[in-house]
Parts: sequence; structure tokens; C-alpha cells
Amino acid sequence: MKTLSLSTILLVGTLLLIFSSNTLNALGKKDKFSKTFKTYRTSKNGFWDDVTVWQIKEGNSWVDAKYHPFEGDKIIISQNTDIIVHNMSVSLSDVIVENNAVLTFSQRSEALLESTNIIDGSLIINGSFVIEELGKTLGKGSLEIKETAKLYIRNKNGISIGLEDGNLATLDVELSTNAKYVYDGKELQNTGDALPTYANNIFFLNPSGVRLSNANINTMQLETVFNNTFEE
Repeated sequence: MKTLSLSTILLVGTLLLIFSSNTLNALGKKDKFSKTFKTYRTSKNGFWDDVTVWQIKEGNSWVDAKYHPFEGDKIIISQNTDIIVHNMSVSLSDVIVENNAVLTFSQRSEALLESTNIIDGSLIINGSFVIEELGKTLGKGSLEIKETAKLYIRNKNGISIGLEDGNLATLDVELSTNAKYVYDGKELQNTGDALPTYANNIFFLNPSGVRLSNANINTMQLETVFNNTFEE
């Protein structure tokens, strides 16, 4: 009987170990296409990456979360809560900002809206959405600003939806003409090329002024701007 050399035995053992490890990884790995998605809601004001602001749904109850939400989870920014994404990028798939809730993307913060095998990535704003100077949305998902929403624009270029350099750079953007568009930056701003043509509620609160860069803004809209009294 032929005896295997020590080197051959070691090689076979190594191959078996690699195969075993890969098999376990394949069986145990949970990515965005295989994990069980959870439902999260906010329970108080705070920063996105602070786990204490989040609750998770277990059965019919809400309990304090041990982790903040991940891509693919359903996320509810609850009424009367104010959540800030600060200097970070978050991957989102299914987010709703309720009435009287606020979601803020502060300096250098990004929302990457991506789809899973279950849902198309979406960020739906019924409450307030604040985009600081360098904040932006990205990805192949959709952003919807509903008629009850308030969009606070602080970027000097106003509202822009270019996929490369826009601050609303998701694949699909829907902006209601009845939402409130609030320009409250600190330096001179442009209205931007994506302000809805027939927007009914435009507010210029920037002390440095706002330049009309959208050729589609009509005289009636301008009268509305200067006669509007903004209420939070």
C-alpha cells in the first residue's frame, strides 16, 4: 500500500479546512438579500448613531433596541422626534418621516438609498427634512417630499437633483407642489433648478438673500413668497 507523504497530508488537510470554512460562511452569512429585516422607530430626540433613540418592534410591542438600524430595515422617524445624521453616511431602504418629525442631514452626511430583494429603497417625508450645506441623498432609490412636508434647504446651490453633484441625487425624486420649501442658509443661495415649477409655499428666510436661478418661477409664485408668513 502506498504511503502518503507528510506534505500531501498537510495539503489535503488545508484544502478540507478551507472548504469547511467557506461552507460555514456561505450558510451563516446574512447579507441584505437574506437577513430578516426589522422595524425600528425613534422614541426621543438625538443622533442617528445613538442606539438609545431607537426602539425595535417585537411582536406587537416596542422594546429598546440594542443596535441602530441597518440597510434593509424599516425605519420610522416618529412624530415629535428630531433625529440628526451627523458627519456620516447611512444606507437606507425603507424610511418614513412622520408628520411633526424632523430628519436632519448635517455637514458631510449622506443618505444612500438602496433597494433589497423585498423593497425598493425609499425615503418618504411627511414631516420636516433638513439638508445642511454639504448634506445629500444618493443612490438608486426614491425620495418623496409629500404635501405636508417641509424641506429646509441650506445648500448655496438650492435644490438640485443631478446624479453627480446634486444634493437630491437619488434616481427618482418627487417634490410636491404643496410642500413648504424653506431657504434658510447663511450665505447667498440660489433657488436651484429642481424647485417645482408650481410650488405654492416658498419661503426665503436667508438673511443673505436668495437668487432666483429657476427660470420657471412665475410672478404668482413670487407674490406668494413675499406674502408668506412662515410657521414652524
